[in-house]
Amino acid sequence: MLVQVALDIPTEKTFTYLVPVPLRDVVGIGSRVAVPFGGRSLVGYVVSLEGEADVSSVKEIEGTIGEGPVFCAADLPFYTWVADYYLHPLGKVLAEILPFRGREGSRRIKAEGEGKTPGDGGRVSEAVGVRHLLNADQRRVLDEIRRAVDGGSFQSCLLHGVTGSGKTEIYLRLIAHVMKENGGVLYLVPEIGLTGQLISRLRERFPSEPLAILHSGLTTAKRREAWLSLLRGGVRLAVGARSAVFAPVGNLRLIIVDEEHDESYKQDERMRYNARDLALVRGRMTGATVVLGSATPSVQTYYHALLGRHRLLVMPRRVEERPLPKVDIVDLRLERGEKDEESLILSRYLRTAMRETLNRGKQVLLLLNRRGFHTLRLCRECGGVVRCRNCSVSLIYHAAEGVLRCHYCDYSVRAEAVCPACGGGPIVSYGFGTERLAEAVSRFFPGSRVARMDRDTTKGRGSHEMILGALGRGEIDILVGTQMVSKGHDYPGVVLVGIVSADTALHLPDFRAAERTFQLLTQASGRGGRGEDPGRVIIQTFNPGHYALQWAKNHDYAGFFRQEIDLRRQLGYPPFSRLVQFLVSGPGEEKTVEAALLLAAEGKRLMGTLGLRENVEIVGPAEAPIARLRGRYRRHLLLKGRDSRDLHLLAAEMGRLRLPRAVELRVDIDPMNFL
Repeated sequence: MLVQVALDIPTEKTFTYLVPVPLRDVVGIGSRVAVPFGGRSLVGYVVSLEGEADVSSVKEIEGTIGEGPVFCAADLPFYTWVADYYLHPLGKVLAEILPFRGREGSRRIKAEGEGKTPGDGGRVSEAVGVRHLLNADQRRVLDEIRRAVDGGSFQSCLLHGVTGSGKTEIYLRLIAHVMKENGGVLYLVPEIGLTGQLISRLRERFPSEPLAILHSGLTTAKRREAWLSLLRGGVRLAVGARSAVFAPVGNLRLIIVDEEHDESYKQDERMRYNARDLALVRGRMTGATVVLGSATPSVQTYYHALLGRHRLLVMPRRVEERPLPKVDIVDLRLERGEKDEESLILSRYLRTAMRETLNRGKQVLLLLNRRGFHTLRLCRECGGVVRCRNCSVSLIYHAAEGVLRCHYCDYSVRAEAVCPACGGGPIVSYGFGTERLAEAVSRFFPGSRVARMDRDTTKGRGSHEMILGALGRGEIDILVGTQMVSKGHDYPGVVLVGIVSADTALHLPDFRAAERTFQLLTQASGRGGRGEDPGRVIIQTFNPGHYALQWAKNHDYAGFFRQEIDLRRQLGYPPFSRLVQFLVSGPGEEKTVEAALLLAAEGKRLMGTLGLRENVEIVGPAEAPIARLRGRYRRHLLLKGRDSRDLHLLAAEMGRLRLPRAVELRVDIDPMNFL
C-alpha cells in the first residue's frame, strides 16, 4: 500500500512511501509517521492513500508516532485550501496548526468531559435560575440567525451591534440551540486576554458541557489535550483565539467570530493567515452558519454585507436602554502649561475628569496606542503630518538623512522645521510609551492604585487574567494599557475612558489608519458605562477635526463608512483591490536592497510574460516602516490588483525566484500589517 506524506520542509510536493504490512491496519489519513528522507528521518503526515503497487524503489515508512490520526480526512480539504491560498506548503501548514511536536508521543490524557456519550444532546443545560430577557432587537436577530442555522447550508451573517447591545447573549443562545441539535460550535475571539472572561460565562451558562480551549498561551500538552478531545468526539464546543479556526470540531454547525474587525485575527509570522477569512471558508466547506460580530465592522466586511454577500443584522441600541458614553475631544494644540511636556501626556481637562471619577469611587481606563514604535513628527499649530503624494499614507521621519519617506513607494521629501501645510507652525516630535504614561499618572494621582497592561506586563502565562481580574474586583483604580484593553471587556466599575493620543494610530503609514483609529476609539469608548453609571470618554488629539474622530464622537459608524469607502474607491485600495506583500530581509543592507530590486524586476518581467500588465500593479520596492529588525535589514513591495487569481499566479511565480544567500523572502497574501 502506498501513501502520500507531507513533510515540514519548504516544498509544495508530497512524497510517496510504502506502508509495510505490519502497519497497514494503523496507517490512514491523518497519521503521523516517521519516514526516511535525504539520509535522515523526518516526521510527516499521511494525506492520501494510493492503494497497492509493486514499486521496489519506494522507501518504506519507518513507523507511526502517537495513538491514531491527529486530524480527520473531512478537514483535509480545508487545510489544503489554506496551503494553496497562502502559498505555504501543506506539510508546513500541518506542522504549524497541529499541537504535536517532533517525535513526542501523544499519550492519551483524559480530557474534561471525555467518557460521556458524544453527541448526547440532552446534556446541554443552561445554569444559577438566571434569566436574561431579550429586547426586541435581540429577539429579531436571534430568530434570523436560528433560521439560517436550521437551514443546514452555509450562511454568513454580519451582526453589527453597538458596544453593550448584547451580542454575547445572542451567541450564548445560539450555542445552546445548536448543541441541543447535536451540532458542533467554534467560537473565536481576537485576543488571548478575552478568553478568560468568555470561558467563565460559558461555564456559568453551560455547566454540564465540556469546553476545548485553544490558544497559543497554553502549553503544548494542554492544546494537544483539547485537540484530541475534539477529534475523538468527547467535546463539541471549541473556544479560542485565531489558531482555533483549525480545530477538529465534529458536525460543525456554527462559527462565531467575535470582534471580526480586529487585526489580531491576522497572523504576521510564519504562515500569514487571517482566521476571520478562514472562518468563512470553513463555513462554506462544512455548510455551517458563520456569525461575524462587531460594533465596528471592517470596511471590507461591511461593504460585502451591503452587496448581499453577508446577511446584515443590526442592533443599534444598548441593552436596558443604557446610553452610549458621552465623548469629548481635547485639542492638544491649545494645551499650554507650566510643564508643557506633561500637559501633552495628560491634559488638564482629562486630569480633572479623572479626579472627579476617582473621588466617586469609580475606575479609569487610559489607552495609548504605541503600535509601530514611531515617534510622530507633526505641526504644533495645525496638527498636520506630511503625506505621500502617491499613496496618501503618512511619511516616516529619518533623522540621519533629514528626510520624510513613504514606506509604500519610497517617495521622499526633505524634513522642514516649519509646517508645509500651514506655512508657519513648528514641527515637533511627539511620542511616549505606556511606562512613561503610568509614571505620569502616578505623579498626578499619588494615592491611586495604577496598573499597566501591555506586551511587557502580559508576557507571563495567565497575566491577562490576573490584571483583568484585579480590575474586575476593584483592586485597580487606573488601568493604563495599549489597544488590548479596548477589546470586548465588560467591567461595570469603569466609567471614564481616556484616549491619551488618537494621533499615534491616525498617522501610521497604513491606508487603514483612519479605519483603525475609528475602531479603536469606538471600541475603547464601549468599555465605559457598562454598569448603571453612564460612561464618559475623553479623546486627546492634535487633529480634532479629522473625520475618523468626529464620526467616533457621534457613535456614527454608517457616516464614517460612507466617507471612508469613497476615499478607498478613489485610491483603489481594498475592498476595490487585493494586495500581496513581499518582504525581503537580510543581514546586509546592500544585498537586501539588491534582492528587492531584483524581485521587482522579475515581477515586471513576469507581468509581461503572463499578460498581466493591465491587471496588476507593482508598488515599490521601498524600505519597510521598521527598516531593521533583529539585526536584519528589511525592504518590501506590494502587488495590487482586482483579481485575486491574477495576483496569486504572479505571486507564486515571483516566490520561486532564487535570491542571494542569507536573504529571506516572505509572501503575505491580503496583508494587514505593513510594518
